[in-house]
Amino acid sequence: MSWMSPSYVLQPAFNRSWSPLAGRYSLWLYREVGWESNDLHGAPVLFIPGNAGSSHQVRSIASSAARQFYDSAYHIAPEFDHRSLKALDFFAGQSLV
Repeated sequence: MSWMSPSYVLQPAFNRSWSPLAGRYSLWLYREVGWESNDLHGAPVLFIPGNAGSSHQVRSIASSAARQFYDSAYHIAPEFDHRSLKALDFFAGQSLV
């Protein structure tokens, strides 16, 4: 069984200065509450849900990735600790229209 403690952090800096389409979409950063900070610290991953999908669908893959990279809250798993691998920052888009 997988355990998740989802948190979705709105990215207000994603605005029309990035793209004229930014007014139609919001961008959310997924974090596992109690496992990783809300700071950006990894390689960015953009999850785009399909037709009638939800940005909350990112939680299954993002939660699994976080709990494999961290063996406990804020502690990198030994198999990743001594390598030059970074955590993943999962972002999900959500249509506003």
